[in-house]
Amino acid sequence: MKAPLRPIRRWTLRIVILFLALAAIGIFGLRWHFRQSLPILDGELVLPGLSAPARIERDANGVPTIHAANRLDASRTLGFLHAQDRFFGMDTSRRAGAGEVSALVGKVALPFDESKRFFPGRRVAIEAFAKMSEKDRTLLTVYTEGVNAGLAALSAAPPEYVLPGAQTKPWKPEDCLLVILSMYYALQDELGLIDEKRQLIKESFPPEVVAYLFERTPQTFAPLEAAPRQSRPFPVDTWARAIENAPPAPGNAAAPRKAPAIGSNAWAVGASASHHQQAILANDMHLQLRVPNVWYRVSVRYSAADGTPVAVDGPTLPGLPITVIGSNHHVAWGFTNSYTDQTDLVSITLHPDNPDLYQTATDWEPFATRRETIEVANGEPVEVEIKETIWGPVREGLDGRLYAVIWTPMQEGAWNMTFDDMSQARSTKEAIAVAQTSALPTVNIVLADRQGRAAWTLAGKLPNRAATNGFYPLGTRAARPQKPWQGFHNPSTYPKIVDKKDELVWSANQKMVAGKPAAILGDGGYDRSYRAIRIRDTLRAGPMSEADMLALQGDAYALHLKPWHELVMGALDSEALQSNPARRSQRELLVSWDGAANADSVAHSMLTLASEKIFEEVRYHLARPLGERQDSLPTHLRSSFDEIALECLRAPYDTLAPEGYESMRDLILDKLDLVRDLPEANQPWGQTNENHIKHPLFGSLPIIGPWFNMAPNHQSGDEWTIKVVGKSHGSSQRMVVSPGNEADGLYHQPAGPSGHFLSPYFRSGHEDWVHLRPTPFLPGPAKHELVLKPSQAR
Repeated sequence: MKAPLRPIRRWTLRIVILFLALAAIGIFGLRWHFRQSLPILDGELVLPGLSAPARIERDANGVPTIHAANRLDASRTLGFLHAQDRFFGMDTSRRAGAGEVSALVGKVALPFDESKRFFPGRRVAIEAFAKMSEKDRTLLTVYTEGVNAGLAALSAAPPEYVLPGAQTKPWKPEDCLLVILSMYYALQDELGLIDEKRQLIKESFPPEVVAYLFERTPQTFAPLEAAPRQSRPFPVDTWARAIENAPPAPGNAAAPRKAPAIGSNAWAVGASASHHQQAILANDMHLQLRVPNVWYRVSVRYSAADGTPVAVDGPTLPGLPITVIGSNHHVAWGFTNSYTDQTDLVSITLHPDNPDLYQTATDWEPFATRRETIEVANGEPVEVEIKETIWGPVREGLDGRLYAVIWTPMQEGAWNMTFDDMSQARSTKEAIAVAQTSALPTVNIVLADRQGRAAWTLAGKLPNRAATNGFYPLGTRAARPQKPWQGFHNPSTYPKIVDKKDELVWSANQKMVAGKPAAILGDGGYDRSYRAIRIRDTLRAGPMSEADMLALQGDAYALHLKPWHELVMGALDSEALQSNPARRSQRELLVSWDGAANADSVAHSMLTLASEKIFEEVRYHLARPLGERQDSLPTHLRSSFDEIALECLRAPYDTLAPEGYESMRDLILDKLDLVRDLPEANQPWGQTNENHIKHPLFGSLPIIGPWFNMAPNHQSGDEWTIKVVGKSHGSSQRMVVSPGNEADGLYHQPAGPSGHFLSPYFRSGHEDWVHLRPTPFLPGPAKHELVLKPSQAR
């Protein structure tokens, strides 16, 4: 017979049982509470302001279709839908644009908010909305009313607002513009860092080296139309002397050549280049990946003012009443980041006797001071002061200089909602007119229409510079008071490509045009052209179908690593193997590389890591004249240094070999030896480059994190393959569509339509995106129907 439990043990057991019971009650209670914030899928509901009943249908994957009487009813209904499914995402977008994230999540976001308060985002949004046309204001107002109605219809706030102090706040029309501003921040160099860094390079290197860096045409050059390449001899002796005369930099400040790129792919083929003799468009936009996804796919049906039926399908951006990319069954359009130059700097000269005064072209002016108050959840407000000039706000540069910053969205006339007219464009000609007059973060827009045409131009504003090309910071006199820019370019000056003989258009963040058109666009950090070259050459190989387009979006051929493979294989010759037999297994592995960033390829992991280590050493040595300012090498120039490093290593220019190496060959072998036994170099590439898509608030928390995240995945693809895959970024959507043949189109998107972790549609469609499985562009049959009625019968 067992002895009875002692009293203390009995009470301990009771307390544990009680604790577990309370925890279970708490979990079930919290789950019940969270379920109250799930969107309404079926039934009837009153939506005040509608002119006639509207319907929201959802298919088996939760993809919605809106049926509305007119454009404004469709906008109101879309606002309702966005708030129901994605309010947290759109709330964080407006807060990111305004620098108001701390009011939601606390002081952890203060550094972010302080950086975004450098520009007066909310004030600019309020003023811009007030100056918009009545048509634009009405569109945003009815959308806003729909958002607030959708939020009010939830029985509880979305799960993210369980955080202490977190509260939902009503949507305002100007918040739509802040969502656009958040995309400006994501896509552009708002602080003019590239201009500043180019200036530092200009001052640190001999003119011959500067000219080689900035004025030659890279070998990887894939403009839409043939253009002459400007070549320059490699200035080996001049560069060697500059390195020799440079003071030694402390440590190794080398930065990797790879960095998450905000880029995209888009291409279109005209009728003669497609299997079915009709134009086809493909687009996949590359962004940081998160839960929920930045895009929200919707099909919209309504009648235009003249009674013509309108059908628009594609992703929307929660917080805006427009279809961002997609097809209206007459025209299809897609975007890539243009990397045009949208920012200029003015170098500030202070008065020698009064630092509160700065020099203009004609006089000395006092700085103005703008004060910003940042609200902090569960904390005290924080005050921030920003100096202002006649050109813009002032920041301190990398070397202590002061710069005034001129940036597109802060300028008069930078805002409108003209792009909404894209939903009713009937040809590439009409679509180009809409794009060129729109106010967006300036992007390449690739077009295909029902008449079989493929075309390209820019959507968004292009600065009309008065005196310089904006490549370097402006001097005080060159800036001139208040007139460094003469507004924006007239659309008639925009470059465009239409009716190309081969009917092929491609865009992968490369320099799209050369000569005078390129001067209008400026250089905001174009990407290298490896993706563009691969896309171009594949399109030229033969007629394309929708399935071919999707296959090309999944292409993992690593064109950028081919020269590096040739380099390391050349170094691993018989002499190298004889001097170190351990290199034999490494050579055998690298011989097996098939040229692709396949998820199961160990050889790709080895080659990638080896090439990065070799590159870092060479780049660091070549950039030694920058001293401690190695980070002042712009990201896009670090990428082009890849080609320069290969030039040095191939020649080889042994006079440029870093300290400790007698030759470039010694450097290559040393780095190969270094990475040979590293764990990350000896595992499949998909594991090395494992992709994680997390919730920004809860994704890193233990136990509950997996509820809010997508499962980690191993995919083929790389930073510079057509299928861009990184550890936390990649294709935020994939679309293939032929206008008029939408039923044959394809669409993918990571994460599901719903942003609610308890929704059955939280992960729907995600695995199709991971595995590149074909899924229809159009929604399937309706599984749910919600009828929205006006507040009173009409």
